[in-house]
Amino acid sequence: MYKLLAAVIGTLMISSAQAAISLSTPAAALGSGSVPGLTGTFWSVGAFLPTIAANDAAIVGLSPAATFRLTTPSTAYNLNSTLTNFLAGAGTVLTGNGAAPITQSYSIIDGFISIGTPGVRTFSLGSDDGSQLFVGGQLAVNNDGNHPLIPATDTVDFQAAGLYAIRLKFFENTGATALQLQWDEAGGFATVPSGLLFSSVPTNTSVVPLPAAGWLLMGGVALIGGFARRRKG
Repeated sequence: MYKLLAAVIGTLMISSAQAAISLSTPAAALGSGSVPGLTGTFWSVGAFLPTIAANDAAIVGLSPAATFRLTTPSTAYNLNSTLTNFLAGAGTVLTGNGAAPITQSYSIIDGFISIGTPGVRTFSLGSDDGSQLFVGGQLAVNNDGNHPLIPATDTVDFQAAGLYAIRLKFFENTGATALQLQWDEAGGFATVPSGLLFSSVPTNTSVVPLPAAGWLLMGGVALIGGFARRRKG
């Protein structure tokens, strides 16, 4: 009886420890990231919208108010009035209107994260209001909804080292605002290091140049084929 109970508890513990998503194919090799930081697009939606889905629908056909670079994925928890205030110490406005109000706004932030060692990492995503983290195109952490600064956590199993695509979605309705991306580090959580975040990676190509010896071999085969056709004719 006790052995059976222990086995059931053990199975439940293993199940609860399983990663939310598992990724085996990085977008690029380690060391290939360029342009430090993540790139964000900012919209002034001008309405109280309580979910990510509602904001996604609201920006269809709506021109962005600004773009920005987020170098450190952790903003201070303040009563920020503008995009520039919100990014203070964490990033800079690239184009558009940095004076755009942070109230009733929506941001989508894209880039790549460098994973040096395969394994399971726990991410903590804190925000006021709602946010979501996508890794490798899959939803990894969901902190959606209209709420004060609270964290949501979940795990990602990185089965290979490399650079993985990440996306943050974040909206703010009214009041204080913050966005904070952390991961497990030394028994606690720490901000994901800025040195591991990049805006772009080289485009992968499927065409591999053939070495010079290969071209000579192909030329020889073609020449022999030509002689054979002549003799046959």
